[in-house]
Amino acid sequence: MSLAILEYLCGFGDRSLVPSDLVLVSASFPDAALIDATGSVPLDWRTVPATVSCARFGDEWLKNARSLALIVPSVAIPPPPLVAERNVLFNPVHPRESDAVYGEPREIRLDERLVSGT
Repeated sequence: MSLAILEYLCGFGDRSLVPSDLVLVSASFPDAALIDATGSVPLDWRTVPATVSCARFGDEWLKNARSLALIVPSVAIPPPPLVAERNVLFNPVHPRESDAVYGEPREIRLDERLVSGT
């Protein structure tokens, strides 16, 4: 959950736009529905703002429906050898979407320091 929130916050240039109330839902996928792309993402994966090559990479994955879920390296946390944090991207329009198992939605409220940036 912590990494998901960090990745979410990275998408905002202005922290005052971040809603403090969020809903988190866990999901699990069959192993066969996952592809590990940590070694094949574009070299500029962590560039800010996101690059065309990253958008193309994601668009192709969605369009080609290669997998229900894609494992990618974290943008928020430094890459190996320091740590190896990873995220799982979910394709909600994939033909195997019904293979995903969802947990109960949980409402959370972010700490004001995360939202205001102070």
